[in-house]
Amino acid sequence: MTAFTPLLQAFFTDRLVTQRHASSNTIAAYRDTFASTADSIHAHLTVVFCALAISRHLYKNTGVTVRRIVRALRPLRDVTITIDGHELTATTPPTGEAADIIAALRPGVGH
Repeated sequence: MTAFTPLLQAFFTDRLVTQRHASSNTIAAYRDTFASTADSIHAHLTVVFCALAISRHLYKNTGVTVRRIVRALRPLRDVTITIDGHELTATTPPTGEAADIIAALRPGVGH
């Protein structure tokens, strides 16, 4: 939880008491709901900021937008099949822009 969370919770609790004349049971129920909602919002924002950081890293290292990266890499698929206890892996080799993107993201290349 951030420092802003208790302030926001206090504001809504005060609003419930003064404007809605809510009972203590209602306030407790709202407090529990707010706490779980605040945790969900925090988790969502964490995922969003991680995705933003990754997309900036990809753009910085490749010069290609995330949309173009997804379009270039989408056709690449790996399939692992087990036949009689033996694993066989078939890969789609990257070509064109996909190969350039992968090469730009390899450690030690272009850094």
